[in-house]
Amino acid sequence: AVASPGVQYYLEAVDASPAANKAKSPSNAPTSYHSFTVSAAPTDTVKPNIVHAPITVGQIAGAAVPVTATVTDASGVASVSLYFRTQGEASWLSAALTHGAGDSWSGAIPALVVASPGVQYYLEAIDGSAAANHGKSPADAPASYHGFAVVVPDTAGPALTLDDVAATVTAGTPIPVAVTATDPAGVSFVDLYYRSNGGQWASVELTAGANDRWAGSVPGEAVAQGTLSLYVVAEDGLGNGAIAPVAGPVGPIVVTVEAAPVEDTTPPIILHSPATVVVWGGVVAIQAIVTDASGVASVTVHFREGGTGGFASVALSDSGDGHFAGEIPSFATKGATVEYYLEAIDDAAAGNRATDPADAPTSVHVVDVLGDVVEPGDDVAEGEADTIAADTATGEDTASDQDTVGGDGIGGDTEADTSTGGGGSGGGCSGGDAGGAGLLFGALALGLWLATRRRRRFTG
Repeated sequence: AVASPGVQYYLEAVDASPAANKAKSPSNAPTSYHSFTVSAAPTDTVKPNIVHAPITVGQIAGAAVPVTATVTDASGVASVSLYFRTQGEASWLSAALTHGAGDSWSGAIPALVVASPGVQYYLEAIDGSAAANHGKSPADAPASYHGFAVVVPDTAGPALTLDDVAATVTAGTPIPVAVTATDPAGVSFVDLYYRSNGGQWASVELTAGANDRWAGSVPGEAVAQGTLSLYVVAEDGLGNGAIAPVAGPVGPIVVTVEAAPVEDTTPPIILHSPATVVVWGGVVAIQAIVTDASGVASVTVHFREGGTGGFASVALSDSGDGHFAGEIPSFATKGATVEYYLEAIDDAAAGNRATDPADAPTSVHVVDVLGDVVEPGDDVAEGEADTIAADTATGEDTASDQDTVGGDGIGGDTEADTSTGGGGSGGGCSGGDAGGAGLLFGALALGLWLATRRRRRFTG
């Protein structure tokens, strides 16, 4: 009502009496009145001033984004509006900001609009002047605008691919577990959880390897007969978790655990008929039957020339069905005797060992070596010769009788009589008599040889 060119006014008062008496100023109002002049107000053409720090940092999709500004104007601020749109949209949406303390105004871009790839927005303020001046931020909006990128939040845990786990294991045996774990934010850790027969869950951290591989194992001491349950848990660099199998402790992998086999501590059984005789320079054939519940790993013959130092060894060949065979080589059969024993080792984890004789090498098998030469004049009683050559009683008739040793023992005797006629003192002996004497001496030498079985040296 206060407007140019001026204002006219008067006052009127009414008392509280029944007569309701009135008084006026001026007294004859409204014939006369008071008045004053009103000058025309200057026109306000200045836009409101908007101070706003544009949002440039990427925002999370689906989350409302707060917007604040400080707005001033000499004529006062009538309103402040926020205009916004998802990047790529043609139309602008708007929302009024709320006036706060002082010159502050605040509001938010709704979550629905905050979507990838980004958001564009600007502010507009209107002052309280008659001209209703408009101010914007940016000043030339909507030709230009503020904007920020929108990031789709990473709420997914690592992708887990669990290797197949053995369906059945033996108690006390570690259970290997390996998993491939990948995530754009990196994988912080992978833990293996396990429990035996429904007990308390325990865990062990898997070790990171190449190509996103993580590996470890359930400790053997935790693997008891019955069942063992397991699953893995992983976390990425943003704290997002993942479980495999996805049901985790509710639906873990279940492994059947069988009782550990009883350890085989029984040595092999050796059946062997010892060799007793061999021709000088020949080989000793060795045969044995060796059996063991865990299988036979090896059978070896250890041998030496009788009375000498250490034993040499030869492995026997397995011909099937527990039959083993081999030979003691000829270099060991050039003494008076050969000593040997057998050793068998089974396939059990303990590597159980048996020998024949059982207390070898304290006891050994002894093979006599056969081989002989008898020279004229040898002392047969001493057993030093096996071949006898004897002169006739006259020194002119000779008879020789030689025993031979075959591969399996004693061969037949051979006899040769030679008679040159004539005779020495006492009439001499006929060829037949000389032959009989040769047979007698040969038989005696053979008996002594069988009794002593000593080594004989060939003299040629």
